[in-house]
Amino acid sequence: MNSLFGRESQYNALITPVLNESGPLYVYFGLALTQIINVYEKEQIVKVNVWLQLR
Repeated sequence: MNSLFGRESQYNALITPVLNESGPLYVYFGLALTQIINVYEKEQIVKVNVWLQLR
């Protein structure tokens, strides 16, 4: 963000960019499984690659 706004900017990452602060902020995302890399059965862990879509 510093490269976009500069180090002396008044940009605050904690401020939500909405018109009405008391209203809901809808966040949509999609997750697509693209690859199963490894399965660790003993630890019950699956290592995967995914595609993430944010709106």
